[in-house]
Amino acid sequence: MYYRLGDIRFNLANRNDKMGEMIFAAWHSLSNTGVASDTAAMLEFLGDDAAASDGPLGCVGYCMSGAFVVTVAGTFPDRFAANASLYGVWIVTEHDDSPHLLADKIEGEMYLAFAEHDQWVPGNVIPDLTTALDAHGVVHEIETYPGTEHGYAFPEREMYNEAAAEATWAKIFALYERQLG
Repeated sequence: MYYRLGDIRFNLANRNDKMGEMIFAAWHSLSNTGVASDTAAMLEFLGDDAAASDGPLGCVGYCMSGAFVVTVAGTFPDRFAANASLYGVWIVTEHDDSPHLLADKIEGEMYLAFAEHDQWVPGNVIPDLTTALDAHGVVHEIETYPGTEHGYAFPEREMYNEAAAEATWAKIFALYERQLG
């Protein structure tokens, strides 16, 4: 995702304050427009590959990629049929490019899982996102897993919640089965 910045790799096992600053700087260098542009290039590349299907696609994003999942679902509605976000951030913002503003274009099914305790997801996000998706008839499920924190689906992290992670993945696999076969 950070190719525009060069060859960046973060060894999170050795994370410290300085690495945290670098991670956030890299994250903030991304934009919904840039991700949509990159996705268009990937779709074009796949379109030129005889071995690639031209059928519907699925998309999964964690944390910052939640915004990108919603952006891609709304930007390429004819391609993305199964879209999932795990504790996604910046899905609802005050900016003109807020992903939830693309709800009127989304045709694929959406699954959005949130942590009960998440400093990165303000209290307005779930109600505002629900309102936007409902208003445009987007098939979706939004759920919050009790007792979880942001990052609950990563076994390597101390906030890992196996029950919630397994339930989330079961929902995603069912979504993919329904929409992608």
